[in-house]
Amino acid sequence: LDKDHLGEVHKSEGYSLGYLPQEPEIDPELTVKEAVSQGASHIVKLLKDFDDINNKFAEVSDDEQMSKLIDKQAKVQEKLDALDAWTLDDRLNFAMHALRCPDETKKIKVLSGGERRRVALCRLLIQEPDILLLDEPFAALDIMTIKNLQQIIVDLQTQNNISIILCDHQARDLLTCVDLAIEA
Repeated sequence: LDKDHLGEVHKSEGYSLGYLPQEPEIDPELTVKEAVSQGASHIVKLLKDFDDINNKFAEVSDDEQMSKLIDKQAKVQEKLDALDAWTLDDRLNFAMHALRCPDETKKIKVLSGGERRRVALCRLLIQEPDILLLDEPFAALDIMTIKNLQQIIVDLQTQNNISIILCDHQARDLLTCVDLAIEA
């Protein structure tokens, strides 16, 4: 984001990048669940497409249209199956619980800074990027959420093979969940 530096950034093709800024931006009118769901927007869109296709079955009258609709439904269902989309709601709830997000029906505009950060982090983790850049991820979080986040970071690295780059002023928070620390 900062263009005032020497050097260049080159990303390898095929890798996705997730970024948590110090001050995450979230639409204040969304609920917690809606904001977290944005991390899985591609799955939410496919689920909506699947529902739209199913609704069109009642409108189709000829065999050719029915056959095309069945083929379209099969392709969308194959994508949904590959993404394990049918468990999305469970995954969202698990992630929100693990990060101690506020009640899913609360509006973002009434949340504290720490609560907003947890929601933003949850939204980011739902995306399942290959590389995570976390800028002061522990700021404004309570001790229990910090401990949960540290464990999530360790699990993402060891079980999901996600590369994570953390920047934080609290070395003690970093040292519990990283394998290399550089002081700058």
